[in-house]
Amino acid sequence: MMPTQDPIRPPTEPATVPPYTRADAITDGLLIEADGPADLGDEVYADGKKVGVITCPCYSKLTKKSMAIMRVDVACAKQGTKLEVRGKNLKAKAIAHTISFDDPEKKKRNAVG
Repeated sequence: MMPTQDPIRPPTEPATVPPYTRADAITDGLLIEADGPADLGDEVYADGKKVGVITCPCYSKLTKKSMAIMRVDVACAKQGTKLEVRGKNLKAKAIAHTISFDDPEKKKRNAVG
């Protein structure tokens, strides 16, 4: 282990992302009401309390929506939960969403038959 490495956090994970245990938080999707992507490490709030952090932000040119993958408290990971994203460059409303943003019912397939 490197001297600067936290024993709980993998070396590839940024220092801005707090370590969570499996019981505390889960990975979930986030749809953000914004014209561009959030930043890595932006914080997610529910009712004024920090409940998570964005780990993989992106903006879809196809759907024209800002979305992200986040680590969030289990209680806030339900589909449609109202959340807020606060970061250096963004402050926006958001909702918790399943990670399959584009096709949640998995009706689109590449192969036929």
